[in-house]
Amino acid sequence: MIGRRLVVALFVACAATPLTAGAQVQVTVRDAGPGKMGRLVNEVLARPHAVFADMRTPLVLPRDTTIDRSIVAIGRDVYVAAAVQGDVVAINGDVFLRPGARIDGDVIATGGAVYDSFLAVVRGDRHSFRDATLQPVPLPEGGYALDYEALRQREVATFSLPGIYGVRLPQYDRVNGVTLPAGPLFQLGGGRLSVEPLVTYRSHLGKLDPSVLTTLSVGRANRIEIEGARTSRTNDAWIQGNFSNSLGSIVSGRDTRNWYRADLAQARFHRRIETPSAEVTPFVGAQWERAWTTGIQDPPRHLAYSFTERTDTIEGMARPNPVVDRGTIASAVAGFEGQWQSTPHELEVRASGLVEGAPEVVGDRRFAQLTLDGRVTFPLIRKVMFRFEWHGVATAGDAPPQRFAWLGGSGTLKTLELLEQGGDQLLFTETRAWLPLDGVRLPVVGSPTVMLRHMMGGAGIGGLPALTHNLAARIGVSLVRFEFVIDPVSGETDTSFGVALSR
Repeated sequence: MIGRRLVVALFVACAATPLTAGAQVQVTVRDAGPGKMGRLVNEVLARPHAVFADMRTPLVLPRDTTIDRSIVAIGRDVYVAAAVQGDVVAINGDVFLRPGARIDGDVIATGGAVYDSFLAVVRGDRHSFRDATLQPVPLPEGGYALDYEALRQREVATFSLPGIYGVRLPQYDRVNGVTLPAGPLFQLGGGRLSVEPLVTYRSHLGKLDPSVLTTLSVGRANRIEIEGARTSRTNDAWIQGNFSNSLGSIVSGRDTRNWYRADLAQARFHRRIETPSAEVTPFVGAQWERAWTTGIQDPPRHLAYSFTERTDTIEGMARPNPVVDRGTIASAVAGFEGQWQSTPHELEVRASGLVEGAPEVVGDRRFAQLTLDGRVTFPLIRKVMFRFEWHGVATAGDAPPQRFAWLGGSGTLKTLELLEQGGDQLLFTETRAWLPLDGVRLPVVGSPTVMLRHMMGGAGIGGLPALTHNLAARIGVSLVRFEFVIDPVSGETDTSFGVALSR
């Protein structure tokens, strides 16, 4: 009993420091590091907060007290039983939530962990960054600068078999059938150098394709990748993800990709650029490709399997594959991947781009091609969310067919046939707004969501045709959805009911 009273007395004494005193300490994030840790802390520091930098004792926020701002503790653990009208952050420390704690924002621990309580309420998220921290560095003028630091080198095995004994996730489509990669992973220097040799089995082609990918990390921001492979390539992976396309192929025969075969060698240098709210990774490199046609040109006797539409030559497994020019393309490439988030406005921007320039290719052609992808998401009014997405391809010169992009049908413009339009010029945009009907609660599946969509696009050789517009209304519950689509110009419609795994 005496020991317990002593602990309580110490906690009360530690909590006696006035909150207003902490607000005078200036703290800035100087090096946010990779990932979201630095960005989250920087967002907290941009709002009203109090900083506690006494590293000798834990910080105790006692029960039955209310704090009207965020709390940032430097180099000390935090015990929270109070009501905090903001966030709680421990830099180089742990956060212990106690019964009665009520926190309106996030709870963040860098170089430590958040320890929860069933009787504590946190309206935001809990973030534990055990393997990295923001190291506080005292500044001559007072206050602290926070610099990213990895606390320990990730332990990696020199030899490993990722996936299931080296077998990676399979894919399925009308040209390759089952695509099944397998192979080991070699890592040296704590993972800074990795070599991944694979053999990929393609059941419908009856091929075993070799490949090797070597990655060298130079510091935290730089990465060099060198790859050589015999492979099946597509320019249409932007329409649907691998899982959705595989499931659509085997269930309904709808493979939303055109394919060609190629030998490929490429090298790229990546450099990551970080800010508290953004991360952009530009790259430059060179690529060599030798391509040839694969798949179906005329309806064959043997087709890849699907539950339905197996013999359909328009949208099923018997759909012909476009012919490409046999030959080589040697080109220089450059591009980027990036994202930017503004938490106060819940605005998120993701974008990627690729520029390829080929001075001389198969058939004595020359071309330069730009491909851009992106999306912007933000709340419109109240609970209505808004998203704008785009995919564009622009080409100067005379690109061969293996650089054509396609659209139409499932995943893009439903009133067109599957991949009906294609060429070296493409534009596709989708605007959507959706509202969760939280007032309607259905057993097991939860609340439905209502969505309105507008899709616009076209593709052609040397220029764009008249753009096709689709308007859609969708209602979905969990993964099940019903959608009605109409082309307002032609009056063509499409109605679908099923499981939502893609657009």
